[in-house]
Amino acid sequence: MTKRTAEMWLVGYFLSRFGVGAEGRTVAPPLELSVTEWNRAYAMFYRALGGGRTLAGFANSLKNARDSFDAHVSSGRVGWRRDDEAREPAELPDAARRVLESWRNRTEAEVWAGVSGFADMSAAAVSTEVLSDLYAELEADARDAHVRTEGGRRAVVTMHIERDPSLRDAAIRLHGCRCQACGFSFEETYGAWGRGFAIVHHLRMLADDGASERETDPRRDLAVLCANCHCMVHRRRRVVLTLDELSAKIRQASEADSKENVPGIGGSAAPDG
Repeated sequence: MTKRTAEMWLVGYFLSRFGVGAEGRTVAPPLELSVTEWNRAYAMFYRALGGGRTLAGFANSLKNARDSFDAHVSSGRVGWRRDDEAREPAELPDAARRVLESWRNRTEAEVWAGVSGFADMSAAAVSTEVLSDLYAELEADARDAHVRTEGGRRAVVTMHIERDPSLRDAAIRLHGCRCQACGFSFEETYGAWGRGFAIVHHLRMLADDGASERETDPRRDLAVLCANCHCMVHRRRRVVLTLDELSAKIRQASEADSKENVPGIGGSAAPDG
């Protein structure tokens, strides 16, 4: 399990203490983030603090960090408390306690100055549909997966490659939502439910660069595919088809199917008479 860093605890403290309140409770993220959804607020800190987690796993961890501080600040929420008669705030982990002691007397502007460097403000512009897809991990790539047996259950440990939500959004704006290999459209097949959806494929796998970062141009480095074509691109282990190779296979299969259905070509001719 990836441990929360001091920086992540500080962000959790900021979210807890300065969340926007209404009717005595916190209902929205701090105003500095310019967003109204908590999932979007958590995503804004993923690039800097994700630490190899999936987006969903990171958001859950950051929410728990925020929850940990609720009983120690004026958050408008009861927060976690000891299960005894006094109902005092639950004891904080050492790293969280140090954050609380260091920052509890700072102003909102001072705390924001301490966390703003970790905030990816571009996440505020990512469409709701794209953000939902990322949280659902529909296309998360995992590498270095290991399976072991513990107590009769199987535990799977994976490392996920960090993704930039704004790049996926940009790729869909540039290339549209129709599969660039076979032409499939989720909207045409599923109606409004499929509108705006497509799988964005990295033409060069992120894992190819090991742990290093690289620049990604959504026009040149990303492509839009349907789920079937994306599976076919990655069907063979350690082999990733190019779009041209995949398109060629689709054409070959279509031509072979056409020949089989033409009398005297690739099949049996209909009997005379």
